[in-house]
Amino acid sequence: MDGDSLRSDATRRAEDHLNALGDYLPTRSTSASEAPGSPESSGRRSPDWHFGANTELEQEFPVTANGDYSTTEEMSSSDGVASDTGAAGFDTALPASHSYLGAVEDLERNVSLLEHGHTCSLPLILLEGVVLMPGMSLPLRFCPGQAPLIEGILQAPEPYTRLLAVAGNHWRQGASHHFAPHHHRAREDGEGDSAVMACTAEVRQMRRERHGITFVAVGRQRAELLLKDGQSLCREVSSYQHTVRTWPLQIHCEPSRGTLPREVRAGGSFWQPWVHRLADPSALAEQAASLFSSLFPKAKAFQGDPEELAWWLSANLPLEHETRQAMLEAPCAASRLSTLCNIMRKQRCLCCSSCKIQVARISDVMAMSESGAAAVFLNPSGYLHDMVTLASTVNIIPMGLPETANSWFPGYAWTLSYCRGCRQHLGWKFTAIAPNHTHPASFWGLRRMALTENTAHRNEATSRGLQHADQLPDIVTGGGWVRGERRVGTWVLRDLIAQHLI
Repeated sequence: MDGDSLRSDATRRAEDHLNALGDYLPTRSTSASEAPGSPESSGRRSPDWHFGANTELEQEFPVTANGDYSTTEEMSSSDGVASDTGAAGFDTALPASHSYLGAVEDLERNVSLLEHGHTCSLPLILLEGVVLMPGMSLPLRFCPGQAPLIEGILQAPEPYTRLLAVAGNHWRQGASHHFAPHHHRAREDGEGDSAVMACTAEVRQMRRERHGITFVAVGRQRAELLLKDGQSLCREVSSYQHTVRTWPLQIHCEPSRGTLPREVRAGGSFWQPWVHRLADPSALAEQAASLFSSLFPKAKAFQGDPEELAWWLSANLPLEHETRQAMLEAPCAASRLSTLCNIMRKQRCLCCSSCKIQVARISDVMAMSESGAAAVFLNPSGYLHDMVTLASTVNIIPMGLPETANSWFPGYAWTLSYCRGCRQHLGWKFTAIAPNHTHPASFWGLRRMALTENTAHRNEATSRGLQHADQLPDIVTGGGWVRGERRVGTWVLRDLIAQHLI
């Protein structure tokens, strides 16, 4: 099936969903900024939906003793989750290779890396909710109007052949979550703009279609976006959020520290050995690997050197966007591993980023791809979803009928899934088409942008989530939407549906 057919098929399915809704539509306040072509209507920002009250849902989904909602499906041990040995019967190489994109052309790999401190200009792509790490794969789709940019990337001279830069568009001022900014540049108003780290990416695979070109790129090296004197990063970036252009940057390589000298490890220095181990990448890597294995028994462990392990954990742990950006900004593998160890010691559950109600336990994270438990996927409409896979969840409601078209996991049908507390779109439930021959029989894929970390007890957050209980709407059987006033235009709503379809 060619690209135009895929896009028309996605539009057709979105229209079918829209026609099936009838009067059961979400109530949404519209404004001039939500007209066609605006950032909101183009899928870069999730809409704010308001729901009416209905107490019948509380009878269908009772509240447990600790205040959480539960269902027999979510709490049952027969949910079809595979054992700790992994997903036997499912080829985990398929999601890692993005086989859902169809036949792709493998490109020659650029084995050389740019030196530390090297400055150059590369095409910069801003992605909402995505933090690219070295070694992490990223599918991208470019429209025909960006053909000159694409050809420039493919035909750039060595060592810049097939290289581009990727950064998130959540720009912050001041210190990040775990690291103070190591560099500041002056602004016109006298304040400082913290250094923003991006990641270079090499295009490894390509698919040419009539509606554009699809890339599969792999993260390579950290890079700092450079500013001229008096230039404001936030202002410059906001001026071209929906375009791609070249941007000057400086390469930041990992310092080569190696292992501690034997005499230091043996105690032949002023400081005790345990003090040196706090900054020893090898010792920190052992701690991180042990914590990961105990915390995520259903996920496949990673084998590699400390630097590779730090990047892999940063890409696969269910971390918030700001935390992942902080990992990219960390100056070395030791700092990265030390912070990740502290996070894993405290992390207990995942919550909805909107209402803070618990939706999963950390121990439920599992790997359905050979690359790990998290990955970025591309849907036919061109939207990127950074997703983590889990064996089971709580407080999540699947809506609608399972669909098999364009599934990221061959052999599984997907169903849109929403938070029971606030109705935010959290992700999808994947159900095996042939459950007797495919394991696991079902699992969940949740958008990391819709999740937040929680390391404390759930009493306070659960109480906040239960404030939405008196506003829970009635679920439309099969339609997958809720009763409300039809204020959203057909064009905008169709675009919103296409964003969340796979």
